[in-house]
Amino acid sequence: MKIWGFYSVFYLIFAVFCLLTIFVGFDYYDSGFILALSSKLNDGQIIYRDFDYVRPFGTPVFWAILLKPFFFVKDYLYLICRMLVLMQFAVISYQVSRVIFNNDRWDKRMLISIPFLMISNINIFPAMPWHTIDGLFFLSLSLFYLHKKNILLAILFSIIAATTKQSFFLIPFLLTVISVFFHRRFNFKLNLKFFLILASCIIILLIFKIPDALYFYRSVSLDSNKKIIYDVGFEIYLDSFKYIFPFLGSAIIAILIWIKIKNSSSFVPNFIGIFLGFCFLIPFYHYVTDYYSATPKYTDYTILSSANALLPITVFLLIYSIFKDRKKTLNTTLTEVCAATIIWSSAISWGAGNIFLAFPFVFLTLKSDSFFSNKIMMILLPLSILNLRIINPYLEKNIFEERYIKLENLPVYSGIYTSKSNAEYLAQSKVIFEKYKNILFLPGFPAASVMFEKTKNRMPWEMNVEYPNYKKDLSLLHCKNLYFVVDKKSFSYDKNSFYGSSFTDEVKKKKTKIDSTGLFYIYK
Repeated sequence: MKIWGFYSVFYLIFAVFCLLTIFVGFDYYDSGFILALSSKLNDGQIIYRDFDYVRPFGTPVFWAILLKPFFFVKDYLYLICRMLVLMQFAVISYQVSRVIFNNDRWDKRMLISIPFLMISNINIFPAMPWHTIDGLFFLSLSLFYLHKKNILLAILFSIIAATTKQSFFLIPFLLTVISVFFHRRFNFKLNLKFFLILASCIIILLIFKIPDALYFYRSVSLDSNKKIIYDVGFEIYLDSFKYIFPFLGSAIIAILIWIKIKNSSSFVPNFIGIFLGFCFLIPFYHYVTDYYSATPKYTDYTILSSANALLPITVFLLIYSIFKDRKKTLNTTLTEVCAATIIWSSAISWGAGNIFLAFPFVFLTLKSDSFFSNKIMMILLPLSILNLRIINPYLEKNIFEERYIKLENLPVYSGIYTSKSNAEYLAQSKVIFEKYKNILFLPGFPAASVMFEKTKNRMPWEMNVEYPNYKKDLSLLHCKNLYFVVDKKSFSYDKNSFYGSSFTDEVKKKKTKIDSTGLFYIYK
């Protein structure tokens, strides 16, 4: 393929992927979560005191600051959020590229690496404000400064990242240990003034904006998360090796290429690229076979769980290189160790335990700068991810299964194209709001807090896992002019399941059903 033809196809795939990411699809469960909490802060509420949040305070505060100039554009707020999230992915990809190519400035190879890393980073993620993305955004900056031997700024940005998610607490601790044992390797005077100014601003923010931050530790039990840490911190990596075909197929093809071109340094990049290809293409194969089958076998076409094996594979290669590669500098090794730790920390989540959002850091640990010069790989992998995004949109049917509708004249989500089912959900929500005015949606429609609700409870995502202090809101059951709008699907949820909602159960028991639509019951 000629170079102009390659660039044309590559950037066409990238453009289509970005347009789909921004304008197509949404879900009413997750998408409005951080947006609703940021709106509470914008209204003057105090985190932990006035509303529940079972994570550190960083993400709601960060997005309240980012969105402050845009809250008046209420109808298109979600489109703005997605554009800002896309910019976060671009920064992550840029910082990782700078480390991979060992270049502080622009490198023409970044014309390929940044779009590719963005596509691999977003993959099937429904671009929305999210704590894991915020953490990785700041950690990409931290890792770059570690690579530049500026340990103070590396620690500072890792501390900011730790305010987004508990599992990122490990990173500043690791960097502090590195600074103690390898202090002669780093320039502590570099940007000291900037470090002190930024640190002072953070301290002032904590004192005046987060006065009840310590309440976070009283409202979240670490004991309740021990099983989660085991499940997504260790078990997912053991499970990733159960499906042997991607490993075997990738190894055989990579060995054949190795034998043909007789270049040992190309084996690992080829293996990783082919392995990722299997991870993205096998779900697509499942979808195609189900499409033509009278008895479909699968209900979800996400990336193959074997992709999680990339972390233990990269750790093995990292350990191997420490003993075998005498040219590798200590600073490079420390950067790669931190990158592997970031990948592991990012996957610790009770919602989606996988390493998909940290894929760029995988390429950093492999130091596979030659990987981005493989034109075939740079076309096939993005194309595979694009196909997967089309057939497997997050929590809704794809364009082949259901007609998509453009949302208009609607708070928050205007301008988005979504499935007929989701559009109907929002249409019924709007009709209910126009009829009853003072309403509270339950138990999993957090964006309604920004779109419709006048009465504010402690957590607009009323699942038990997010709503530890729901009993403080039981007084709302005595409000005379408040109507509770309950999603009919909630009647199929076990109260002890992930989607269980004790507050919703109290509404069902103590309030009277007065009306219903196709998707909701209304209680008073």
